[in-house]
Amino acid sequence: MPDPLPLPAEPTPKSRRGLLVLGLILACAAVWLYGRHAASTIVSRQALVEGRTYSVPAPVTGVVRAVPVVEGQTVKNGELVLLMDDAPLRSALAEAREALAIARQGGVPSAEADPAARERRENADRQAELERAEEAAARETLEHWTAEHARAVLTLRNPAVSGPAREQAVADEASARRRVEAARHSLAETSRRRAEADAQARRARAGARSARPGPEQVALWEARVAQAERDLAGATLIAPETATVARLSAVPGQTVNRGEPLLVLVPTARNGLWVTAAFNRRDMLRLRPGQTCRVEVENGPVLDGEIASLLPDGDGGTARIVLTDIPTDAGLRPGQAVMVKVRAI
Repeated sequence: MPDPLPLPAEPTPKSRRGLLVLGLILACAAVWLYGRHAASTIVSRQALVEGRTYSVPAPVTGVVRAVPVVEGQTVKNGELVLLMDDAPLRSALAEAREALAIARQGGVPSAEADPAARERRENADRQAELERAEEAAARETLEHWTAEHARAVLTLRNPAVSGPAREQAVADEASARRRVEAARHSLAETSRRRAEADAQARRARAGARSARPGPEQVALWEARVAQAERDLAGATLIAPETATVARLSAVPGQTVNRGEPLLVLVPTARNGLWVTAAFNRRDMLRLRPGQTCRVEVENGPVLDGEIASLLPDGDGGTARIVLTDIPTDAGLRPGQAVMVKVRAI
């Protein structure tokens, strides 16, 4: 029968003390290394993403046909972001080209073919119609309060009315008289505006009839054709560079006016976004342009950055940090809060 293996010897008190001392040394070293790392890392929790933005306006007055993007989506340079209904624009271009051909042959195109003149006439007629409606409403108001004032006067002339009823009748007559004066003034003002609107509508119609053949007509319609071509080309909106859709305020079927903001794009290029971080005075003394840093995005990636410039002030200062590499799916946008960690010098 083989001899049994010897049992391990119990550690002596001296060896136990050695292990304990070694453990304490390792723990102290870990604490020292952690403290040194923490002390050498400067953190800013008051940091915001900033950047260039493009506000894309409606190129023409019309109806939005399609919006193939959503907020937060990254689009590439030249990618379609919005499409206007171009049927009215194609019709306007065809009319302008036909009118130009007539003008070049020495004729005078129909006033209806000129979209600008037609718009002026329609606006003038529409304004005149509104002013006539306002005048009619003002006249009805004057008639109403004139009748109310007449009733109040009759009540005052009634000898049977006395005491509190007469006092009320006196107040009603005074109130109705004031309202009659206000209504008379309102009618005079609306009648003046209606007359001006009618005159403007007549001038717009007369201007269309007074057109004469000649070089002026050719130059006019050449300008109209060029504008119609620009409007048609502008109905297709594309991204001017790779960017993120930060805000979208248009939906298919929506009627928009020329120049109305439709969406906002934020370029994703290296110089398109940056971070501004605030630091206290002590930390500002330990920062220098060119230092590398880490930019932590909540629920997002950790990005590499570099301090581009420092702007001290009385209580500390701010650092402008450029991002050395921005993934296309980072989802960064101006105004977003981030955390910055800088290795101190």
